[in-house]
Amino acid sequence: MPQLNLPFHPNQQTLQRRASYVDERMAALRQRIANIAELQEVSDLCLYITGSYGRFEASVHSDLDIFFMHKGAQHEAAVLPVQKTLIDAALIRTCRELGFPEFTGGGQYLTIHYLDDIRAQLGGPEDDARNFFTARMLLLLESIPLYNDSIYKETIQSIISSYYRDYADHESNFKPIFFENDIMRYWKTMCLNYEYRRNYIKSNPDKQAEYHLKNFRLKFSRLLTCFSMIIAIVHESRTGVLRDSDLLGLVLKSPWQRLADVANLTNQGALLEQMIDLYSWFLEQTGYSKNECIKWINDKSIRKQAFTRASEFGSLLFAFLQRVSDGSDALRYLVM
Repeated sequence: MPQLNLPFHPNQQTLQRRASYVDERMAALRQRIANIAELQEVSDLCLYITGSYGRFEASVHSDLDIFFMHKGAQHEAAVLPVQKTLIDAALIRTCRELGFPEFTGGGQYLTIHYLDDIRAQLGGPEDDARNFFTARMLLLLESIPLYNDSIYKETIQSIISSYYRDYADHESNFKPIFFENDIMRYWKTMCLNYEYRRNYIKSNPDKQAEYHLKNFRLKFSRLLTCFSMIIAIVHESRTGVLRDSDLLGLVLKSPWQRLADVANLTNQGALLEQMIDLYSWFLEQTGYSKNECIKWINDKSIRKQAFTRASEFGSLLFAFLQRVSDGSDALRYLVM
């Protein structure tokens, strides 16, 4: 798994402590999952984890966001329902024994996605409808492998090849605009989904508080996930053509590692430190149970302070992007 390697800074201790916790918990989970007999009976299948564990910032209260990915197409290589039921049961039992929180919705999101179908539907109407879009973007932006590392890496390389289908004709000046557009679409989709859900909570104070918390997290963790990759791509593209192997290297880094590496190469350490300060504060404030966090943000004065800091974090991230893209046409391709 990728390691967090940030330049020394007092508040990086929060990030390092969370990363160490993730390393410890994921090592135990990987070991147990590797011994699930029902998984071993299915070929060409990998498991990866996203969310706070994928960003190396999980706490004891963090949910497990586990995705299944199969190399084939569903109509050709579908995992049998009985096989999937046995795998789910073993996985749920294992996570309970290790003390992880229950899966969201009783495990309703433990769905197998098929790589060939994802590639065939990339950008199409089924991309969103079948949750391919989310599975793909989380895989590329904030994931770590849990089971079958070789298939995990093959899956990433295969999806990257879809974004690089025009590379052969533009080897000297290729820009990964297709991928950048997909990242920006993902960011905008999350923002729009949040606004859509607000339509149904106006008369429910408890739900309003819950969605204040979702919005707060959107402005920190989701923003980091999307724009750490954008910043890394912009920087790499300025120093030469970003090859598919270069993009694979960026995908295999955590969001913070991407930013740290770019900051080290562009002398933006001071800006990185300010971002670490704010993000560490965010992690400390949200490192409690969901109910405690909702209660915290439901206080109007606290909420005002929280969103002020979230705005500061967004401004710093944008300043980082501006500095990295200065003198290039990178921002034009992100906007137009």
